[in-house]
Amino acid sequence: MVGRRTKTDSHEALPCPIMLRANVRKPMTRHPAILFICLLLILSGASFAAEDNAGEKKEKQHIRLDKDKKTIEIDGRICLDEGPLELFACAEGGKEYESLVSIKGDPWQLHLSLLLLGLKPGGGPEYQGDPTKPFGDTLTIEVQWEQDGKTVRKRAEDLIYDAKRKDTMPHVEWVFVGSKFEKNEEGKNYYVANRDRSIVTVFHDPYTVIDNPLEAGADDTVYLVNKKAIPPKETPVVLIIRPTIKETDDTPENAR
Repeated sequence: MVGRRTKTDSHEALPCPIMLRANVRKPMTRHPAILFICLLLILSGASFAAEDNAGEKKEKQHIRLDKDKKTIEIDGRICLDEGPLELFACAEGGKEYESLVSIKGDPWQLHLSLLLLGLKPGGGPEYQGDPTKPFGDTLTIEVQWEQDGKTVRKRAEDLIYDAKRKDTMPHVEWVFVGSKFEKNEEGKNYYVANRDRSIVTVFHDPYTVIDNPLEAGADDTVYLVNKKAIPPKETPVVLIIRPTIKETDDTPENAR
């Protein structure tokens, strides 16, 4: 695919630094810049959907966090209606030619929302197509849109065709890998997902926010648009992201 990196290439109220520090996983070599995130928030003037003193909504926020329901909703659109996929979703200005969905908003806003839900980023792949298994807290992703006067809601995987299985992509627990911070030419830290605009990848990428946990994520020929399941190109959609619900075993210990 175009522009691939190789192994050799190498908003609710703003949170206080303490909240962020509590939610960022060590080692800090991958997520070193707690103060940088706070500075980024201040410089951006960003906020989540909130009401002003008159009780009227401010300009619509495209990434909406609901702590009570533990969900994140993101506005976007279908940007591809056929062909191979390296990403399920990118941010506007990203690789729309190999992404199914283009979202409004920035990758760091999603990262922050996930932190505010108490989720911890992980890591894994160090280059595109790296077979290393991603690790981190896990998520489910759904897509919702309006069609013929009805609301349609499907799992993200159902919109992706797996060429090896000759079926839809299996339902998975997507992984919050959390991209990386790197230094620019001036020696200043920056959040790489903001540069690449990568949100959810199906082809392993160290700089995405959310990655595919499957081994097939090391092969960029496996995943394609599931043309039978998606709405027309440019259809407005909403991504709905929530932490994976773990099943609990209530069997008494002495009965196991």
